[in-house]
Amino acid sequence: GYGYADIEKRLPVDPERTLFRLGSGTKLFTATAVMQLVEQGKLDLDTDINKYLDFKIPDTYPEAITLKHLLSHTAGFEASGLNIAVSKADDLQPMSKWLPGHMRKRVHPPGKLTAYSNYGLSLAGYIVERVSGVAWEAYIQQNILKPLNMNHTTAWQPLPAELASDYHTGYIYDNGKYLIISEIGMEDELEYIQVIPAGSMSASAADMANFMIMHLQNGRFEGTRIINEATARTMHGTLFTADPRINGMAYGFWELDLNGQEIIGHPGDTAAFHSALYLLPDRDIGIFAAWNADGGMKLNEGGFIQAFLDHYYPLPESPRIKPRAGFASRAGKFAGRYRMASSSRSTFEKAFAILGSLKIEDGKDGTIVVNLPDEKRKFVEVEPLFFRESGGQDRVIFREDDGGQITTAFVHSVSRMAIEKLSWYQLPELHQMLLILGNGFFLSVVIVFPIGYFLNRRRGGSKDKKFNIPGAARLLLFVTSIFLVLFTIGLFYFIGTIPWYTLTFKIPLFFHALLLLPVLAALLTVVTLLFAVLIWKDRYWGIIGRVHFTVAVIATLAFIWSLNFLNLLGWRY
Repeated sequence: GYGYADIEKRLPVDPERTLFRLGSGTKLFTATAVMQLVEQGKLDLDTDINKYLDFKIPDTYPEAITLKHLLSHTAGFEASGLNIAVSKADDLQPMSKWLPGHMRKRVHPPGKLTAYSNYGLSLAGYIVERVSGVAWEAYIQQNILKPLNMNHTTAWQPLPAELASDYHTGYIYDNGKYLIISEIGMEDELEYIQVIPAGSMSASAADMANFMIMHLQNGRFEGTRIINEATARTMHGTLFTADPRINGMAYGFWELDLNGQEIIGHPGDTAAFHSALYLLPDRDIGIFAAWNADGGMKLNEGGFIQAFLDHYYPLPESPRIKPRAGFASRAGKFAGRYRMASSSRSTFEKAFAILGSLKIEDGKDGTIVVNLPDEKRKFVEVEPLFFRESGGQDRVIFREDDGGQITTAFVHSVSRMAIEKLSWYQLPELHQMLLILGNGFFLSVVIVFPIGYFLNRRRGGSKDKKFNIPGAARLLLFVTSIFLVLFTIGLFYFIGTIPWYTLTFKIPLFFHALLLLPVLAALLTVVTLLFAVLIWKDRYWGIIGRVHFTVAVIATLAFIWSLNFLNLLGWRY
């Protein structure tokens, strides 16, 4: 244990007692529980999960979703980070209510590609609850934690009284100081996770050692066996992979091949806590690390394990990879924008998935360049559609459609998530252009129309206050333009100032109000479009005035279309 469990009290971390939130590390306990019930004959991994639920998953695709799909993140659900946490314990809903009330849209046929899903693992946990006849938390306590002597671990929220004194708040580092989570909008110092079987557990590091030992010994811990050896070996083996040359998914575990070592594991995140569990079965090694501040996010999905492996199992420098002949003529087909396969289609998160999409470029030197947030990586094609990282260990496999167009890619180091190539109408560059040009026209309307109005009055123009089409058209377009300019300013303010993690438990009132502006603008635009037709029909104004008005209306329509496509038109959350 290093550092402080409580900064203000200067209380050091005690790895035997201090509780850390596991976040998605919880999924490994849910997967273990599922396999226990499979072993007992109470669950079948290949059966339609609707058999076990008291609500129905829509039959969007002919193929049914099974527990294998849930455990390998191949069920095909869209992801959403909204409403997956609450700010106080009283707001937690039972899974029987939350899961059908927050149904995630099915966006891919099951079993085709990996699309990481908190919702999917929550369904798996609810199935454990339904089949066992006890609450998921109670099942985990009695069938996993108790036999493994994990006395400083719990699945319950709020924490049991006997463990509450061993929990200390997590921290968010902001503007040079550490903020406790109750200072960022939560009403308690515990993050209440609503996707309960996917992220709610709290544990000490020493307890997690017991869980790792059990898995390293294929289901056994200190003379106690909680799953059979054959079940454990199955659980650790590959359940799904897009291609045998890259990592895939085991039963709840992610596969990770680094420095020549075969690894299975799972990181976890809440707003303030971050964890990483990795097993090297061939080496009989288990590694668990946890952080109680948001800096851990930079370490738990690769930085920590890579540093460990580089120290203990260094990899010799790999020889330079030569590109395949004629690659320069094919490089362009791989270039483009890609988004995560689980990206939301039905909430405003779609906008951020597209605008923040991954860019792959032609390296002009026989490589493709993958632009990550903190670095650029180069990849060389060594076999058709199969690339290896130049100077690194990563790999990428692409898939193409019957017409030879790239549709999907699978990244070796990110086995939980396929990425999809965006079509031209989805490209962030298109929507950014519409944003810029649209606001240019809107500002021109906001500036030019009032000037024209006052000049007309000064020249002694009509002071008739009765309704007239040109005046009403100008006024409507003027108001619409103001709404959309204010919305754009507000959206940038929202993106720049609202911490992402607050969206997991609440949508700010400011954003609710902000979304009213484009709705009003869209309604006004319908009327303005009718005025544009009348203005040309009856030849109001000169040609320049009519063209400017029409172009502004077209810009408004394009802008509204973009907002609707990005799920920013209306309250989509």
